Amino acid sequence: MKSWLRIRIHTDPETYEGIATLLLEWVGNGMVEHRGQESPGIILEAYLPEDANTANRIEQIKHHPLLRAMPMQLDVIAEEPWAELWQRMHPPSVIDGRVIIYRPWDRIPPPTEEMISLIIEPGLAFGTGRHETTQLCIQGLLRLVQPGMNILDIGTGSGILAFIAARLGAAFVLALDHDPKAAQVAGENRALNQLNDKVQIFCGSLATVKRHSTKFDCIVANINAGVLRELLEANLASHLRSGGRLLVSGILATEEGEMTERMAARGFSPVSSTIQGEWCYIEALATKDAGTDE
Repeated sequence: MKSWLRIRIHTDPETYEGIATLLLEWVGNGMVEHRGQESPGIILEAYLPEDANTANRIEQIKHHPLLRAMPMQLDVIAEEPWAELWQRMHPPSVIDGRVIIYRPWDRIPPPTEEMISLIIEPGLAFGTGRHETTQLCIQGLLRLVQPGMNILDIGTGSGILAFIAARLGAAFVLALDHDPKAAQVAGENRALNQLNDKVQIFCGSLATVKRHSTKFDCIVANINAGVLRELLEANLASHLRSGGRLLVSGILATEEGEMTERMAARGFSPVSSTIQGEWCYIEALATKDAGTDE
């Protein structure tokens, strides 16, 4: 019977993204995320098939620069039918009773006409709908997007936020990511959801967007504080029409004050914020004098 090497690593908001990226590179879809009330932080659990190289792999994991100081558990477990294990640990995500996000192998009841249903294969990109920051952004889109709007999704990952905007009736949706793998995965998910004619996907920086004369009604960005700082310095507000909305998450609750001050100094008027767990979501309006590049 086949066995698996199970890797369980306790992360915190500062280390989560780097370690999750590393594990995804190692195992592809064989990663599970656990969040609960019992202990702070996030537990990442990854599975690798046991083979002749397992002992060497364990040593490499223990001594990897990103991992050697992290609380970690390594053990070998007997095989459970892999598809059943994976499906049980990754049930479809339902957000606000209006959005259901599921994998190609999931069996779900037919959604109602009011529901937005998305098929998402995350691959090596972030974005399954389960993370607090993704859900906060989804809730913002559900409140604010109206038919006919132009929407920019920065850091699109697997494409979830862009696809929801399109399903809400946006006239034009541009999904941007600097990571070629993420842009590829987003393109594949766009095809799965039959949105090829609704969502444009670009790999690049904010400068890529400057080739478009479009002024956006809404920008959604599920990104970390470092990236947000760079975007604000690059005059992010100039890509919004006057009164357009910026929806941003992916920043820590402890960074809220700094980020709202930076927004106010760079063409935005913060109007609301929400804290969920360790994460912060901020909505801001583009001010009247923010519509031109410096």
